[in-house]
Amino acid sequence: MTYDIKIFWEDTHYNFVMNKNGRERNWDKLCKESIDMFGMPGPDQNFDWSVNVDSMTFKFKQEKDAVAFRLKFL
Repeated sequence: MTYDIKIFWEDTHYNFVMNKNGRERNWDKLCKESIDMFGMPGPDQNFDWSVNVDSMTFKFKQEKDAVAFRLKFL
């Protein structure tokens, strides 16, 4: 079982507006900070991600990691 968090792209596909405190964050910075927090993504790691034309989905193996991600980034 995975705990999925889907985040939709902005129109530019490179910038992402974060909800926390109404601040804007760069999408690359979000990915870097998630790697800093959880390690490298991958099917055998703590989390993985998938990308499509509309969104990026972060997939966590443990609920506590999904909750920590939500608290930090959303």
